[in-house]
Amino acid sequence: MDLRSAFSFVFVGFLWGATTPMMKDQSLRAEHSKKGGRNLVADVISDLANLLAQWRFLVPFLVNQLGSLAFYILLGSHSMAITVPAVNALSFLFTFLAELVVFAQVPGLKSCVGTGCILLGTYLCMLSGSVHVQEETSA
Repeated sequence: MDLRSAFSFVFVGFLWGATTPMMKDQSLRAEHSKKGGRNLVADVISDLANLLAQWRFLVPFLVNQLGSLAFYILLGSHSMAITVPAVNALSFLFTFLAELVVFAQVPGLKSCVGTGCILLGTYLCMLSGSVHVQEETSA
């Protein structure tokens, strides 16, 4: 894997991971529709409109969608067996780190061990995928 590919994976993982806690925080703070005379669909549309009207939710949401666009571009030029687990693991890592900043919480031992296991498992998947791709190209 070249440096440009690695940077692309980190970039997408960062865009997804860093924005998730911000969107979560703002959606928890948002005023939700009261269950009243309207139906469920109207309540959901009202809640969504309220969220999108708040710039503190909208900006991270748009950045997150930019990450999705970059992800689809990556899928067009890289092996899916490597791209998907790598970007998802990096996204998880950046979400973990961003939650430390946004919510100012020190993670517990279970969270740290879980994050380490996910990263190790992803590394093994990527290693296996790159070996498999090299075997195919040499055959």
